[in-house]
Amino acid sequence: MIKRAYCWGANNVGQLGSGSTSQSVSTPTEVALPAQVAVSVISAGLDHACLVTSTFVPMCWGGNAAGQLGINSTTASSQPVGVFNFTAAGIISAGESFSCATLQSTKQLYCWGLNTYGQLGVNNLVSYSVPTKVQSTMSWTEVVCGQSMTCGVAADSTYCWGRNDAGQLGFNSLGANRLMPVLVFGGEYMNRVSAWGRTGCAIKNGTIPVCWGMGSMGQLGNGANPLVTLSPVVVNLPGGKAVAITSSGDHSCATVPDTNQLYCWGSNQAGSLGIGSAAASFNTPEAVDFQPTIMASKNLNTLAAAPESGPLPQVGLVAWGSNTYGQLGQGTYNPPYLNRPAAVRGLWQAYAVSAGSYYSCALVDEEFLHSIFCWGLNNYGQLGIGTANNEFVRTPTRVANGYRYVSAGFRHTCAISSSTDAAYCWGENLSGQIGDGTTTMRTVPTKVTGLAAALTISAGRTHTCAVTSGSLAAYCWGANDYGQLGQGNLIPSSLPIRVTTRLWDEIVAGSYQSCGAVDGGISCWGLNNQGQSGTGLTSQTLTQPTLVVGSTGWRGVSAFGPTACAINSNSKVVCWGRGTEGQIGNGSSNNTSTPLLVDLGTEAVQVSSGGDHVCARTHNDDVYCWGENEYGAIGIATYVSTYNAPRQVGILARDISANYDNTLAV
Repeated sequence: MIKRAYCWGANNVGQLGSGSTSQSVSTPTEVALPAQVAVSVISAGLDHACLVTSTFVPMCWGGNAAGQLGINSTTASSQPVGVFNFTAAGIISAGESFSCATLQSTKQLYCWGLNTYGQLGVNNLVSYSVPTKVQSTMSWTEVVCGQSMTCGVAADSTYCWGRNDAGQLGFNSLGANRLMPVLVFGGEYMNRVSAWGRTGCAIKNGTIPVCWGMGSMGQLGNGANPLVTLSPVVVNLPGGKAVAITSSGDHSCATVPDTNQLYCWGSNQAGSLGIGSAAASFNTPEAVDFQPTIMASKNLNTLAAAPESGPLPQVGLVAWGSNTYGQLGQGTYNPPYLNRPAAVRGLWQAYAVSAGSYYSCALVDEEFLHSIFCWGLNNYGQLGIGTANNEFVRTPTRVANGYRYVSAGFRHTCAISSSTDAAYCWGENLSGQIGDGTTTMRTVPTKVTGLAAALTISAGRTHTCAVTSGSLAAYCWGANDYGQLGQGNLIPSSLPIRVTTRLWDEIVAGSYQSCGAVDGGISCWGLNNQGQSGTGLTSQTLTQPTLVVGSTGWRGVSAFGPTACAINSNSKVVCWGRGTEGQIGNGSSNNTSTPLLVDLGTEAVQVSSGGDHVCARTHNDDVYCWGENEYGAIGIATYVSTYNAPRQVGILARDISANYDNTLAV
């Protein structure tokens, strides 16, 4: 399905993009784009709008008196026109009479349009009708344009610039405008920054909703009505956590985890809070009878979109759960969470998947090239595309051809060549987990040193394990602070070292532990603080392989986090270790140091433990998940926090992979 753009409302200067400047339109009207052009990002300003196509082309339309279309003129346009000399954009944002966008390749930030208060960030007050580079060399992962200010996220810190007469820039100062990016909030990490008027809101440290600036109409949401607040204050949301937040300047809205319930506060002029009340304002959040996945607010209006309720995709690669770094491959990281399977863009021929920590990889049988594609967070080069600069790659990107196996870990990835069976790894290497005898980060596939032809390979948190073909010898390398290399000691290694002399069918590297299958059953070793070794022992660490209780004939072990699972000799799923989020799947929320049966009602052929949630595939390819669901990782269209027994997702799959807060299936 091609994602198209629609607009409605005032159209006096062509801001609907329909090709005309007719009267206002009260129903969604399609923007005049060529038939096969899909949209990945769209943003509406005051009387103009901008978008980025799925091929990264930035386009704007509508009013242009201040040059906000970026087309090297001040002539308005009633249909989308390409931004001048800007061939590939990543993200884009339309402000009141100006716009900003990042280059897709370098993530450098450019702005254009009105610059009365320094909102372009170019260290002067000159307005520009063409993209002009912001005075910064950083790579930007977020940008939001307001009425006369701009905020963005770079290097995991938040910066703002422009007008500051109400303290809206958030750097504990009032009155002085800023002509270039200034570090705000004392350097604390904020994202989802929203700052249309003189009040800004954001999410602090991933979950905490905060607002700052003007608060006379209660738009700070903390139960007070101060004229100005120079530092962020916590919004009094139920539960104290938010997944999304937006500020129009006069009113603000946020959604909460679990239910995605919408709350709004501040000015209620024209019913902008959506609560069915005639009261003028509210200084604490009020519940709105709506559970959206995406929302925006400007001036007196609030716009929100509820989750789609149509049929689930039944072919191709799908993903669900957390999308904060673009790891679901949707071409955008907004909405930040998806609680039901959605098709990953452009990978219809994928046949194997591996979910990493905040990124994803897949094998694609594309004209028999057996290609690896990866997407999501790339701060340590874990995508293997030659860069490592905190970029979020929101669509699948080709890594290399000629591979038959891929494993995505925490910040590094490993794969096996389809022609030579040689093992390759890339990404973070601080603990030697790449296996090339160094601790140097690698941004492209790098051959593992001294390892014979590999049968399987598994990338963990900071270590890696593999089984060689033919000899079926197991090797591990990398960090060993909990004995996860299985050597009977805590000495790390940047080169593969053999794990006992036994013959292994499979081996997996987890967060701080490892597990593998041998003729006698499944053995685990490493960290055991939550019973994740499955041995019934209370030792905090096990430095050598130790047999899991009752595991004779078991297979398919999965153990990325502190919860491990496998398929027993009766083709039933068993799990052990941490269970506080219900991930043991037996109806309780208790830890267990010995395996417990999970009742799927049928036989299983695959299980994948992401640590806090688990998914399994049955003999007829049905998918079930259980455990933590705060970000929708269970995939059943809810945000109920946990499920301690399996829930059917409603898709058929031939491969599944769970990791942290998201899931992949194909």
